[in-house]
Amino acid sequence: MKLAFNAAIEAFKKAETVRFNSMISNEEAAMLQDLKEKMGVKLYNPEVRAFQKFLNYYEAASGNSLWSTDTDVIMKNSDFVISIGAALRNDSPAMKYAYNNVQKMNKGAGLYFHPVGDTLIPTFGKNVETFNHKVGLEEAALYLVLDLFADKEKLSSDVKDYIESFKKTSTKMIKEKKIINC
Repeated sequence: MKLAFNAAIEAFKKAETVRFNSMISNEEAAMLQDLKEKMGVKLYNPEVRAFQKFLNYYEAASGNSLWSTDTDVIMKNSDFVISIGAALRNDSPAMKYAYNNVQKMNKGAGLYFHPVGDTLIPTFGKNVETFNHKVGLEEAALYLVLDLFADKEKLSSDVKDYIESFKKTSTKMIKEKKIINC
């Protein structure tokens, strides 16, 4: 047991990068941060990296950072909001309140993407569309948002190509029957 522990310590001393996933506790995250600060290792989380890339694309295409607002601004000035991946009812009551107020007070509209169905969100207004999707498809929802709302000229060619790879067109021949009722 001690030999394995010492081998792990030596591996950490030689490591330049530590790769980890998002399923870690706060204590584990604090330990990784300590490793980064004390030993100079780089931390890499592929799930977070994908979201970071999306945020960069979003900012380049929209000219705005997602962090450039707060809930008061959302409630007072918005007439359209999108929620992706947050269970507003449980995860963020303040955002649920803001999302609802955009619908009720501002006569706005909204899109709500989450893997778990929520019966509360659709009651916010007739202009709210909810999309229940499979777990892990938040990235696809984000690309849909880019496709629907981003300035395509500002998107990189690889993002445009990726979005286009989901689209397809087809032609179907439909035969009609004429039925005469007597």
